[in-house]
Amino acid sequence: PQAPSPPRASKLMMEGFIQAIPDRHLSKETCKKYGITSDKAPDGSIAHHWYPHYSIKTDELTAAKKRDCIAKREGGDRPFTWSGDREDIGLFGQKSCRPGGKYVTITEGECDAAAASQMFENKFDFVSLVDGAGSAERDIKRSLEFLETYQNIVLCFDSDKAGQEALEKVKDLFTPNKVRIVSLPKKDANAMLEQGLSRDFVKAWWDAKPYRPDGIVSIQDTWASILTYRDTPSVNYPWDGLNDML
Repeated sequence: PQAPSPPRASKLMMEGFIQAIPDRHLSKETCKKYGITSDKAPDGSIAHHWYPHYSIKTDELTAAKKRDCIAKREGGDRPFTWSGDREDIGLFGQKSCRPGGKYVTITEGECDAAAASQMFENKFDFVSLVDGAGSAERDIKRSLEFLETYQNIVLCFDSDKAGQEALEKVKDLFTPNKVRIVSLPKKDANAMLEQGLSRDFVKAWWDAKPYRPDGIVSIQDTWASILTYRDTPSVNYPWDGLNDML
C-alpha cells in the first residue's frame, strides 16, 4: 500500500479524555504518557480514540488522528480521520521520548506503540508510524535525525505481508549495525497485550536479531575462522620473548 498524501490543513479536533481504554487493554497511565484521549458510546464501550501528533519544527500539537472504534468494529472501510495540519509531524509518541538513549522501537500503529510501552512498564521509548505500513519509508525519513540519536533502532512491524514488505523498504535507511528486527509470534504488539502474552512479547523484543546489510561482516561471525588459521605462514619479530607471547 502507498502512503496517502497529506490533506490540506483543517481545524484541529482533539476531543475526549485521558482514561483507560479497556478494549485495547491500555491503562490510564499509558494513555497519559502518549496523550491518547477517548470517549464512550451510550453502552459504555469506547467509541473513539484521538492520537496527538506534534510538529518536528515547533514541537507543538498540530494534528490529531481519530479512530472510530464503532466503524472499525462494524467493518467500516474508513475508521480513521485526521484534523489539523500534518505537513511536518513526527512519529507518533516521538514527543514522549528521550533522544540519545540506548533503544527506540518503531511499531506500525499508535496502539501498538502504547501497548509495547506498557509491556515494558512505560520505561522504554516506543513510537509508531503515522499512517501504518504504507507510510513507513516517508515517516522514517522525516524523523531520521531523531532516530539516529539512539544507539539501537528496533523495528517491530506487524507480522503480516504489509508489515514485512514495509520492513524491507526501511531497514537499510539507518546507520549499519544499529538496527534490530523483532519477530512477533502474533500479528502485532497490541494483539499480544490483549491476549495476555506480555512475557512473550518482552522475550521476542530482547531476542530481536541484529540486521547487517549485505557485505558487512561482524567480528563475531569471523572469530571461528580466525581460530582455524593457526598454520598461516608469518614473519617473526626479532625478539624471541615477543614471538612466544604472540
